[in-house]
Amino acid sequence: MSELDLAVLVHLDDPGPQPQALVDAARARGIAASRWTMRSLSGSFDGERLTCCYEGRPVAPGIVLTQGLNRSWPLAAQLLGAAVATGTEVVNPISGSSVALDKVATAVALGAASVPTLRFQVHPWGARQLSEPSFPAPYVTKPTGGSNGRGVLDHPDWPAAAAWLGADRALGPTGEIGAELLQPLASGLERRVLVMDGRARAIVARRPLTGIVASWRNAEAWAIEDPEAARVAVAAVDALGLAYGAVDLIDLGDRCAVLEVNCWPRDLEVLGRLCGVNLFEALLDLVLARRRSPSAAPPLEGGDGNS
Repeated sequence: MSELDLAVLVHLDDPGPQPQALVDAARARGIAASRWTMRSLSGSFDGERLTCCYEGRPVAPGIVLTQGLNRSWPLAAQLLGAAVATGTEVVNPISGSSVALDKVATAVALGAASVPTLRFQVHPWGARQLSEPSFPAPYVTKPTGGSNGRGVLDHPDWPAAAAWLGADRALGPTGEIGAELLQPLASGLERRVLVMDGRARAIVARRPLTGIVASWRNAEAWAIEDPEAARVAVAAVDALGLAYGAVDLIDLGDRCAVLEVNCWPRDLEVLGRLCGVNLFEALLDLVLARRRSPSAAPPLEGGDGNS
């Protein structure tokens, strides 16, 4: 398909197997696909407009498929926005990804769409004005911009949670003050639902081996059928304006509530294997269905197609 080029953009030079698997699957379909890294992405401003560049040259691939850009997203979003202005399609959309990467913004968007979520408080690092929440202990805290289970902690009672929220800690590498969510520690069974283009493609249940579910490394998982979880997950992805996403939900007995919406799920192979579906091919189907017409997408000028 010479009219389409695909760049899979990743944060790290060695991002793990999923981005390369997507590139390989695309090439098997005859698509000119490359794996790009943020270290080679840049921008050039001529006094009027910003141009997205790769390896120092202006680029406008037909589609950019973003993967795991949490830490580099502020720059990536600006540069990809410049590419969008020249005809590139970004999957997931920039606006939806920006919301999904912020747990507070996600909860507000879901609440506005009547998608069930957990209650929370949000505090800056080293909070000085703390009041005991109306929801009961035990609690869990998590960074508002965290991913992959990093920084998720459980606290048995309010004094323990308050001590953590109010503790002094080092500023981030550029001096920023981070923020933490405080939520009730829900004890129900967790579900992960992979939604693509408006329907649930894979649903698994996850149970922690110890403590709380923070990642696949700390859980056993199995495929299930759960129409209610599928309905809520689809509504969550739609509310954020995403084309696809992995939604984490907690079973509260009488209902399920959204814990998080992952705009760049890194577990397509695991989910697909558990549920008997090739999610790499499904994601490519989604990407191809959303592509713009060839006349709207200038040819790929940067990157040699090697990974």
